[in-house]
Amino acid sequence: MASESKSATFTITLLFFIVLQLIFVSAEGRDSAQKTALAFSRAYFMLDPGADQLLCSRLQKAAGLNPVDRHLRQKAEDARQMGFRADYMRSYLMDVQTKTLRQDAKSARVEIRALKKRYLNPVFNRLAEIFHLGSTSTAEQVLDLVKENGRWRVCGLSAAATAT
Repeated sequence: MASESKSATFTITLLFFIVLQLIFVSAEGRDSAQKTALAFSRAYFMLDPGADQLLCSRLQKAAGLNPVDRHLRQKAEDARQMGFRADYMRSYLMDVQTKTLRQDAKSARVEIRALKKRYLNPVFNRLAEIFHLGSTSTAEQVLDLVKENGRWRVCGLSAAATAT
């Protein structure tokens, strides 16, 4: 009798945690303005051309308005003037803080603040974090997002980066 009680308790507990995990997974997968803003910012500073997939259709299609293309061209030119390839200018974000400044059903404004560090390769970056090597700068972006076809998209950005 005692072993049946223990196995029933174990089964109920296991089922409870499985249901709880499913709830957390569904909440994690839900699209939000902050998630889209963070994904865009990480791709933007890593010089990932795929960041333009997170732009609204107005910015993707308008010639000269695409901020991702302008940023990639500018960073490639900066790297060329320094004698490097464009990927030398990639940066990754650390200690990221997001703040929703305003949001309604169809638009949002999200502020992102983070420390930015040059991305060389994963091993060097991990060692630099452990031993506090290399310089960081502060990156700040305010992103305007709109909901298109049920998904959040970046439709405007202002960026500032300051060395620290």
